[in-house]
Amino acid sequence: MSISEYSKLEFTDPRTGKFYSLSNSRHRATRATTTGPSATAAIIRTLHDTRHSIVYRASVNGREVILKCSVYSPLRDCSYTDLEREAETYRNALAKLQGKVVPRSYGFYRSSNDIEKPICCLVLEDCGDMVYCFYDLPADDQLKIMLHVKALHDKGLALRDFAERDVVCRNGDYRLIDFHDTDNHTCEWDGDLHVGKGTPVGLICRYMLDRGLDMHFWPPQLPPSVYIGDTRVPAKWYPSQTKINELLQDLDEDDIEYNFNFVQEHLLCYQEDVVAGRKPVTVKEFRRRVSQLPFKMKKGRVVLGDTNNTIYYATAY
Repeated sequence: MSISEYSKLEFTDPRTGKFYSLSNSRHRATRATTTGPSATAAIIRTLHDTRHSIVYRASVNGREVILKCSVYSPLRDCSYTDLEREAETYRNALAKLQGKVVPRSYGFYRSSNDIEKPICCLVLEDCGDMVYCFYDLPADDQLKIMLHVKALHDKGLALRDFAERDVVCRNGDYRLIDFHDTDNHTCEWDGDLHVGKGTPVGLICRYMLDRGLDMHFWPPQLPPSVYIGDTRVPAKWYPSQTKINELLQDLDEDDIEYNFNFVQEHLLCYQEDVVAGRKPVTVKEFRRRVSQLPFKMKKGRVVLGDTNNTIYYATAY
């Protein structure tokens, strides 16, 4: 069946029972293969209902489509003009991306302005349901979405507010939607998405970078680290792991766990002396100092240890 923009679109609002007969906003359908006098949409269900717009899944001549509607109100006329702008975006900037990156548009329809509550409706190809969670998508699927984002940028547009609600999927095919709020954009992306690597440094396009971070597209790159007992800490503030093991040789895991802040402070001070070019205390002296634990294990219980367990700051070394 060929896809048409019709001169009229008719449907009944399932919320109010009101019947609408809307006219195509253009006198002729420049992207349609055929043009019929009218089409009746049977509403299947409501997908989205907010103060901004109402989105229905519907059937027109046996084909499922999406109706994105806005009812004019003086209190929120922006939703009406937003939908007009989105229809214009599909018609112009997104024309060559329809059916590949974005849904096909089957026309923009309006009621007459002399009715009490004018309504407009954008009819789109039904490309499936909203993505539930970017994080759960396989890497290959995330890559498809990132490439769609880049294709959009190549047409001079960027989605301003990007989230799962802006991506739909059917049978593994993804489409970007919701173009009422876009930025004009000249993309300076350098071409390398760093697939399977860490977050890129040279990816100049902030939109591409934000989209990748939003989706967890790049595996997290943890900074170098060392362990104090079982606790992982950033390596840059501490001695090497070999030196830590040597300095804490006399302490068992329980000692370190119950006195972690005390042990940590001594290690920080030790490394501060090293970085400052001061001679740190000897290993023997360090072990003596950290042996004065605030808490010790006794018969399976944690009890107070030495009360004179002064933490030796770097200046004390």
